[in-house]
Amino acid sequence: MKCWKKGGEITAKNEEFYLKSRTGDIEFTLVAEGIRKLALLRLLIENGSLDGKSLLCWDEPEVNLNPSMIPLVVSVLMELEQMGAQIFIATHSYVLLKEFELRRGNHSLRFYSLSKNERDSVSLSSSETYPALSPNRIADQFARMYNLEIGRALGGDAHHG
Repeated sequence: MKCWKKGGEITAKNEEFYLKSRTGDIEFTLVAEGIRKLALLRLLIENGSLDGKSLLCWDEPEVNLNPSMIPLVVSVLMELEQMGAQIFIATHSYVLLKEFELRRGNHSLRFYSLSKNERDSVSLSSSETYPALSPNRIADQFARMYNLEIGRALGGDAHHG
């Protein structure tokens, strides 16, 4: 894939995985969880287990991942989608959702929201764009925090909202 940078090769010795780095081989169990997640994704792509015919269901890919790595994850997933893979992501991350929205281009994206209605049953809403998704509890919380920050900047009480 063109979005991967050189380096970060995964090797196996005596049934143990290692991440090759500039400083040497690092035992996989000692590698940060987010980096390990990306390394495994790369390994699945390189060995052909994950390709244009694949279905990928990934629950909260942002967990344990430095937010600066989210653009790489989105690039990889969008490249897989362009190759024909079908990808389902479950997330609570505003940053991940916005990264997809901002880079959507001609990619086939759809956003879904599950919520409980007044009868305590689950309702589904969907949209081709993230801003049009309603209800959107993730965006609601970021708007709440933004409003608190504005209130604080204007000298108001930042503890209510």
